[in-house]
Amino acid sequence: MAHAGGRPTKITPELVEQAKRYLVPSFDLPTIEGLALELDVSRDILYDWEEKNDEFSYILSKLRLLQANKLIQKGVKGEYNSTIAKMMLTKHGYVEKTATDVTSGGEKIETNTIVFTDFKNDSAGK
Repeated sequence: MAHAGGRPTKITPELVEQAKRYLVPSFDLPTIEGLALELDVSRDILYDWEEKNDEFSYILSKLRLLQANKLIQKGVKGEYNSTIAKMMLTKHGYVEKTATDVTSGGEKIETNTIVFTDFKNDSAGK
């Protein structure tokens, strides 16, 4: 079944295989937008498939894991723009918090640190 423009709206085995091929590690950062372009569908259709189909739910979950991993690995190495990597990692639950350092004779020194938070296990993140 297709909507206006002939784009697929129904999941087929071929679409699933094409989506899996998109996840094969490459030089590119995997994104929902990239997968939507690869399959010639909208992001909304991908999100709909994610809710209704276990295979697509797994594919999008794996895409997000690959994306976060690549952002961390390449961000640490300086291969990605740190501002963009940091901003994108917020979508994966990573947040920057200000910590207070009290090591200078009792005087507070403000420092920026990255705090990794698992929102599923952090009641403050709910």
